[in-house]
Amino acid sequence: MNEYEFTKEQAVAVARHLIVGYWESHNNADQDAERLACRLTGALEIFVLPSDVENAFNWLDDLARLADNTHDMLVVNAAGTLDNSAELADYFESELTTAINDVVSSFKTRYELAA
Repeated sequence: MNEYEFTKEQAVAVARHLIVGYWESHNNADQDAERLACRLTGALEIFVLPSDVENAFNWLDDLARLADNTHDMLVVNAAGTLDNSAELADYFESELTTAINDVVSSFKTRYELAA
């Protein structure tokens, strides 16, 4: 049983913090989704799939390429009249949020466990 008294929203915040922090501190060649999934499993006392962590890493990669103006879906013309960066940023951020929600999808509060 989960010993911690925190909500699913707080679990999402913990997962986001650990995933983003790990992604920022390890370059792509050194990222190990399986290792981070184990850390998340221990921190949240739930089973975390490495594929869910990898999916979050992929959306973070997309956001980084967008910030560097190197993403292949980015459309910006020289005059500045055509720019889809804001829409792409919103889309990638929402997909990252969904991916992180998937990471903690098996999290239950003790009240949900008792039901």
